[in-house]
Amino acid sequence: MKVVIALVTCLLLTACASSRWVNPSKPGTDPQSDLVQCEKDAERLVKLGDLAQPPSTMDTCAAGPNCQGRDIQRVTEAQSALKRCMAKKGWQQQ
Repeated sequence: MKVVIALVTCLLLTACASSRWVNPSKPGTDPQSDLVQCEKDAERLVKLGDLAQPPSTMDTCAAGPNCQGRDIQRVTEAQSALKRCMAKKGWQQQ
């Protein structure tokens, strides 16, 4: 599970690094502190989603490659959560 969380965190950071965040209401401000907070929130949501999974599903998934689809879904959900969080704080991705 720690590997998945690390994977999600790395992918979130990669997604954020490839785009530029601007806040029209606060031009020239640095998005770093908001990004950090939103990344933590997104990671927390992924962990909560893992807790909602039945234990039998988690056990069989950890053992094989059939987890790839679920891992991609986690990353997608985390990226969406990050973008929603940043939008709530007034940031737009360019």
